[in-house]
This record gives sequence, structure tokens and C-alpha cells, in this order.
Amino acid sequence: MQPSNRVLITGITGTLGTQLTKYLLETYEDDIEIVGISRDEQKQNSFMVQDHRVKLKLADIRNKDSLYRAAMGQVWEGYDCIFHLAALKCAPQLEDNPHEAIATNITGTENILDMARELQSRVCFTSSDKAVYPVNIYGMTKAVGEKLVLADPINVVCRYGNVLGSRGSILPSLVKSLRLHKKAHITDPEMTRFWLPIEDVAAFVATQGMDGEGGLHIPPHMQSSAVKDLIHATAELLNIPAFELENIGVRPGEKMHEHLETRYENGHRDISSGDIERLVSKDGIKEIIRGSVCTL
Repeated sequence: MQPSNRVLITGITGTLGTQLTKYLLETYEDDIEIVGISRDEQKQNSFMVQDHRVKLKLADIRNKDSLYRAAMGQVWEGYDCIFHLAALKCAPQLEDNPHEAIATNITGTENILDMARELQSRVCFTSSDKAVYPVNIYGMTKAVGEKLVLADPINVVCRYGNVLGSRGSILPSLVKSLRLHKKAHITDPEMTRFWLPIEDVAAFVATQGMDGEGGLHIPPHMQSSAVKDLIHATAELLNIPAFELENIGVRPGEKMHEHLETRYENGHRDISSGDIERLVSKDGIKEIIRGSVCTL
């Protein structure tokens, strides 16, 4: 009997794609089939999820023909949900390569939406707090992506903060720097960020994509901390009592505080990572670190 739940995941070989795949397989057991696309054959060869319910396809979302061949060349018509995770995300690099950011994060998203309309499939788009009051090209492309996706009321946008434990996130590089060099870099001691473990993000995205109502969704009660507290908490968990803290200054395209919502979206005020009720202590951020897949 064919599974009743069929989904497509773009960027499946990324950290979130891997965790989302695991979550969906565990949640739906034998009642799901997943097609995953990415453009890196080496990551597909080493993909951690080996399961007959998962089919991997090479494709580039920037190329509509490539996308359509991979995603539409299946035995069924359409997907219950297309989880659109693929994106260029490294904000400092994208500042110098805006055309690449636009090609992947905007044109690629348009290609996904065109295909979804043909297949009459819902799209679940993963966004970022950097799309709120955006000051860098990454945030700007995510803000445009949100608008494109939400033009169809059945679609879902999941907006959240920094994902601890994902490739390219602060935690793996911080752990490496502390262990190897007893050093950590900091932009500004008062800078704050929202944090969420990768497993929590995967569960949130899966739930909203499969069962949530169309529209913008933000994890409730997302916590934040000063970046300095994240550094000190990580050092304590690694049992590194002394280390050098090098202040490198705020980089182009960075804000002191991020926002999850604007006053225009929630009707009364901004939700900022600097809000007192959102900030957690050093011990609080330790618990969030422990919840990530990044092994200390």
C-alpha cells in the first residue's frame, strides 16, 4: 500500500534537512515517503539517513529544468508538503556576493512555488529572524522569500532565530576555537541573539508544515542571551576555565539585537532578542546548548 504522506525536502543533506528527515520518519513510520534534493553529491553519498522511505535526487533549485526533473519525475502527482530548506545562509559572504544570494534565495524560491502550484502542493518555507528589519542581503532575500511564499494562503513560513548545532552556526566553530586555541572571538559583549536547538527546530518545522494553518509561524517563547554568556557557558561545559576573549567588533550587516516580529505583524510591539523577559542566564543557555546535536 502506498504511503498517504508524501513530502519533498530541498536542502535535505544540511543539518536541518537531516534532522527533519529523521523526525518525519519517526513520526509517520511506514506512512511516509520522502524525496530529498540537494546539489552536492558528496553529501548525498554520506547522508546519515539510510532508509528505503527516502529517495535522494541531485538538483539545483536555481535551475527550473533541473528542479522539475528531480522533483516531478516520480510515480505520484504532487506532495502533501514541500519543505523548502535550501538557501545560501552565510551572511558575511553573501554581503560580497549579492547576486548569488538572489539567485538561490529568491529565484530558487520562485521556482519551488511555480512547481508547487502545478502540483497543487503546500510549501513550508524556513526563514530567519534576520528577515525582520533586514540590514544584510541574506535577511533581505529571506524577507522577499517570505512575501512570495505567503502570497498563497495555504503556504507556511517558519521564522526562528539562530539554530544551535547546525553546520556553520556559532557553536561548532566556538567549540573548536576554545578546544584548540583557548580563544573565542566576540563582536560586542552586549550583542544578543535568539537560540534554539536543532531538534526543536526540526519538530517545529515538521509540525507546521504537515498540520499547521497557512501563514507565518514563530516558535512561542523563544529564548535569547547575550553572545558573551553563550561563550562563557560553552567554555564551562567544556571545562575550560581560562581563555582569551578577543573583541573583533560588529561586522557589516550585523545588528546588536535581532527581532522575531515587527510592530506591524503582532499589532503592538517588536519582539527583540534584547527583551528582558526573553533573556536567559548563563545557566539557562547551558540547557539550550545541551539540547543541540553539537557534541561538546
